[in-house]
Amino acid sequence: METPVRFALFPPSKGEPMDEKNNVPLDELLSYLDAQVRRNLNIYASTLPFEQKDEIIQDARLRIIRYSKKYDIEKDKGWKALIQKKSRGYVLDYIRGRKGFMESKLGSDEQKSDEQDGQTPKPYTKRVSTTGVGPDGEDILERVIDSKHHCDLKSNLDQANWDLISRMAFHDPLIHIVAKRILGFSQDELATIFRVSRERISQCEREFREKLDSPDYIKSRWVAQTIYAFGLSDQYHQNTGDLGIGYEYEPVDLMSDSDNYLEQISPQLSFDLGEAH
Repeated sequence: METPVRFALFPPSKGEPMDEKNNVPLDELLSYLDAQVRRNLNIYASTLPFEQKDEIIQDARLRIIRYSKKYDIEKDKGWKALIQKKSRGYVLDYIRGRKGFMESKLGSDEQKSDEQDGQTPKPYTKRVSTTGVGPDGEDILERVIDSKHHCDLKSNLDQANWDLISRMAFHDPLIHIVAKRILGFSQDELATIFRVSRERISQCEREFREKLDSPDYIKSRWVAQTIYAFGLSDQYHQNTGDLGIGYEYEPVDLMSDSDNYLEQISPQLSFDLGEAH
């Protein structure tokens, strides 16, 4: 059982307000921040050692206190949404800044191991596991696939091939949108990332479902591979298995929420979301 997180820095003073305005009391603010940081750690970095998780929480506390000294965090101004956004950003910032124990280290260590074994090094791709699935991932998947497909969605997500999904997402905007939704991105966040309206994001989710359910589309090898990649073969009574397509594309970073996300995966990106119609 994991040792409870210790909060050596910035212990809250009971009921202490941040200033004389209607701001959130410091203890309430930090308590909510702690919970949100832990939630995001479970989503994005569940395998980190306790010490590093503790470091992230302490760093988040420091940053939000610095922020609160510059800006009011008022009770009636949607402060929880602000903390949710910032806590997610703090965790992702920390992960990006510590690639030594995350992506880069994983790739280099695996390559060294392969070389030592006399094997051809496997191409490194950013990895997403089911530990990275957002807290509403199963609900998102349930809404995206037709409701007639009764299934254990947690089991489906356990079977998802995220490396393949990240590659197919390079070519297919519907896969790209749905994958990021399952991983915890809201429609509003994706609208900002892809520079389209929220309605267009919602429409993409519907189009994804329609493709998977259409008698015409279901004959498509690409759609069959999509069903396989998301672990939905049993629900769609498909026994084609891995068709071996989609691997030719470069993997995209499905966890990225960068403002220049489209530039990062361009110029080879082969789709245009367009706008809702």
